[in-house]
Amino acid sequence: MKRITSLILALIMLAGALASCNTTEPTETTEVITTEAPATDAATEPETEPDTTVRIGETPLAEYTVIYFEGYEVTAKELAARLGAVCGAELSVKPAAESTGDHEITIGWSKLSSTTAGYGFDDFGAVKSENTDLISINGGSTYAIDTACARFAKLFTADKYHYEFSDVTFTYTLPDRQEYINDFSKLALHWSFYHETPEWMLDFDEKYAAYNTPDGRLMSCLHRGEMVYYPENSAEGLISAIMLGADMVEIDPRVTKDGVFVLLHDSTLTRTTDFAEKAGKNGLPESPYLTDWTYEQLQQLNLKMGTGGDGAAVTPYKIPTLDEAIKICANRTFIRLDVKEDANGKIFWEFDRDIWPLLEKYKAYTTVIATWHAAFNKSGYAFTRELRERTTALCGKPILNFMKNEAKADLLTRTIKSYDLSYMMRLTCNFSEYSYKDFLAENKTRFEGFEGKIRIYADVHNTNPAYPENCESTAFYGELYDVGINVQLVNKGFMMCKYIAENFSATEYTK
Repeated sequence: MKRITSLILALIMLAGALASCNTTEPTETTEVITTEAPATDAATEPETEPDTTVRIGETPLAEYTVIYFEGYEVTAKELAARLGAVCGAELSVKPAAESTGDHEITIGWSKLSSTTAGYGFDDFGAVKSENTDLISINGGSTYAIDTACARFAKLFTADKYHYEFSDVTFTYTLPDRQEYINDFSKLALHWSFYHETPEWMLDFDEKYAAYNTPDGRLMSCLHRGEMVYYPENSAEGLISAIMLGADMVEIDPRVTKDGVFVLLHDSTLTRTTDFAEKAGKNGLPESPYLTDWTYEQLQQLNLKMGTGGDGAAVTPYKIPTLDEAIKICANRTFIRLDVKEDANGKIFWEFDRDIWPLLEKYKAYTTVIATWHAAFNKSGYAFTRELRERTTALCGKPILNFMKNEAKADLLTRTIKSYDLSYMMRLTCNFSEYSYKDFLAENKTRFEGFEGKIRIYADVHNTNPAYPENCESTAFYGELYDVGINVQLVNKGFMMCKYIAENFSATEYTK
């Protein structure tokens, strides 16, 4: 009986347990997601601002001081301004007496003895001291040092901040002249620190269009080439004129003893070369007259700076040939050939015999300006018309020309139409009888008669003592332009070209 009772109790307890399981609500299972700690990776670290401090080596450019020696204060201030624009700070400028010898850019003299030797007139460099952060900019002449400063400043670019010393130090040696005659970029131009020529002023097609626009922009003619920074009638002066954007150059062909055409204004070599130091030595002639020298002998002489004369610096440049001159100027700038005569009044050159073959050689058919004088052989304007027909057939454009100094606009325009000529009159401005102001007043009506019909060309330089003292000034250029003299021949070619760049714009034309 007890066993039956125990069995019944066990069954009752089992049934209760089963009932309890059936009434319990199910529980949701939650998925547990475990994540690993993110790996440390440079790519996921917060980006830092790039270091835009302009440095040379470890030193910020802004901490450099520009030190100048006597005669170079203006250059130093200009360089400091250029470098300040690069780094966004104002660099200190101090005279050499205040030099500390470190973190400096010195101009005009070097504390490094090895850099002062061997510099020729046009050679220059920027070198670093072995022991200090001293950069010395030096050269063989004031022109070379200015050019070195220009090169130094241009080494810094907008997209670079950190420079090694090897990036900003250099040397330059004037290459063989034929190298830069063939490639102008190899001649380090003396004025490059002070001016940058607008691209349109290097466009020969624009010059051609401007010449044929009677009431157009002011046009320049550089007397004997650019002779502020280079010698007159030099290959270097012609390259300089072209790179300044000169519209025209006036040059002086003469002939040597052995029949080579060269550029020289005077009949003698005394003013423009170092003839006095070399005459009669090493087999050279004692005579100062060009016609007593062969071309090979001439190459032993060196040209003097600018217009030469006593005290002018002797340069490494040589008297160029007319062939070289036309090669340099071909389809880059116009040439006005001046007439030179020998002691018997005979002109040294004739156009068809001496000039035309060079135009054919360099395909420079419109480069030389045709004029009416006897060097062009046949009767003036008739020959000019023949030349215009000849060049048009060869290159699609007529050669341009000068007209004589005519008295009346209507007479001049009739001459132009009769001979199919271009619009350029050479005006003789003789201030020996008039003052400058009186001359303009006397000719005001005449200039107005020409306006919009022809261009008026005048020699404007202080070689002639009859000119006013201030004739080589931008004010004078502007005053002449305002009364209609819109092609001006000047000695100060740099000033004129810079004036045109700053005050005029390109002539519109269709290619």
